Amino acid sequence: MVEYEPDSWKLFEPSKFIYSYFSFNTFYSVDWKASIENKQVINYQFSENDAENISEFNKIKNLIEFIHEHLTREQLIQCLQEIRFNMPLDRVILELENIQPDSRISQSDKDEFIKAFKQAFENQNLTARGHKKLIRLISSVRNNIFHGTKDIIQMSDSKQRIRLKIYTQVLTLTNSLLFLALRNVTPELEVPSEFRIRL
Repeated sequence: MVEYEPDSWKLFEPSKFIYSYFSFNTFYSVDWKASIENKQVINYQFSENDAENISEFNKIKNLIEFIHEHLTREQLIQCLQEIRFNMPLDRVILELENIQPDSRISQSDKDEFIKAFKQAFENQNLTARGHKKLIRLISSVRNNIFHGTKDIIQMSDSKQRIRLKIYTQVLTLTNSLLFLALRNVTPELEVPSEFRIRL
């Protein structure tokens, strides 16, 4: 998606967030434990009986737990150190303070997100529990964009754009960690050893 400026077109920043989330959605739709056991990609199956369907958040929970079960602390730290926010970390955290609670994001969600973010990026300690808290709020932002309160005007706000860039980095980190975990558990998987986080 692009937007027009006089004499030019440029990428509409929220596009990066949207496409990163599309990728993330594809990855968490896979039952990775079953896929490894059966040596083929197995997606979670939809059932007409709602009681048999696994919720979106439980799919995400399973993905994050799979990642953290198959990575060493050293690998997590290395990937965290590769993240670049294009501004000092204290400025990033100040920008996150601008998160506005709404019908999908509570004050508690905001506080837990910032706490987990600091733990991960200030202290280089990304736990599975903290990772889930980061993704929970980011998923709520995604829902606001597609189904809720965020419209094009609001997404064009400069502070909102900065936060979307931050969320995009967390999603990119998560997607990258998945590939690293898969390489650990299935060495025959053809993932280049020089794989790096990119946007």
